[in-house]
Amino acid sequence: MNTKNTKATETAKTREILSHEVLALTVVPSMSKGEDEDLKRHETVIQTNFKAFFDVARAFAEIKYNHLYRNEFQTFEEYCHKRWDIVRSHAYRLLKAVEIQDLLSPIGDIPLPENECQVRALAYLPKTQVRKAWLEAVAIAGKDKVSGKIVHAVVKKFLHKKKAKTAERLAWQLGVLPLLRKAGAATRAGDRGEAVRLFNRINLLLQVGTYKFPDDIENP
Repeated sequence: MNTKNTKATETAKTREILSHEVLALTVVPSMSKGEDEDLKRHETVIQTNFKAFFDVARAFAEIKYNHLYRNEFQTFEEYCHKRWDIVRSHAYRLLKAVEIQDLLSPIGDIPLPENECQVRALAYLPKTQVRKAWLEAVAIAGKDKVSGKIVHAVVKKFLHKKKAKTAERLAWQLGVLPLLRKAGAATRAGDRGEAVRLFNRINLLLQVGTYKFPDDIENP
């Protein structure tokens, strides 16, 4: 790096440090009573709309599963598009949110998702892992609210585990092809004992490839 660029970088860093120091020394005035009331009013609107997401999602689910659109529309997708100008992908995100909430509803005292951000990431998981992932996210959050960021991190970890297991199983299954060739050669050569031994190994590999590991099974 040349001297000119180095000096420019150092200057930018110095300005950034000074700006942080100025902010730290700045006295932020307390909010007035009117501002406190404004905050509560805006937060009420936010909370209401968060809850409304699930109300709207459940309404769409009832319309779809009971075919309440059938007098005017051929399909649920057509209903969503022509009646509400909603694309298919968004409509099915709403349906998935209801499905996830229903999967979690028997948990008991554990808090349920309250907004779309919390369920969006869970939609990428198999049904058998949704509850386990949500419980882990709740545990991480502790007394705080379960943020979408926490849920996303937990889901990412679950998906990474699944990908690793899939790669492991694929590696086992890739061993089947050369064994099949060897078994075929042994059969053509009339070596029945070798052919049986190889076919037994192939059978074992196929069983490993379809085996359901304990982590894939939903906890009771």
